[in-house]
Amino acid sequence: MKSRQAASTFLVLLLMSGGCSPRGTELNAVRRGDEAFAQDNFEEALAEYRLAVRQGADDPTITARVAHTYAVMGRVDDSGAYYRDAAAREPDLIDQAVADLIRLAQNAHSSDDL
Repeated sequence: MKSRQAASTFLVLLLMSGGCSPRGTELNAVRRGDEAFAQDNFEEALAEYRLAVRQGADDPTITARVAHTYAVMGRVDDSGAYYRDAAAREPDLIDQAVADLIRLAQNAHSSDDL
């Protein structure tokens, strides 16, 4: 009976510590960023994604979220820099980078902002 109680206590502590781990903190920042992005709050989304990167997120898709958010905000240089980093680590992200940067170029061309 004591071993069952100890196992239950260990399981509860393990589950609770998962939310406090660095990986859990990064994922929380990404989740908050995704929620802000969905609400068109791009400044907040960018802050959360960059927080996840600063907290050690090594996933290139998170770096790509930073890049995409910069692209949506029209910040070409910042978007390009983050996409360069993300695509260097995950070549599957190249298509997304090209699509975003072409869209930015088309928007600039149509508004004579070249």
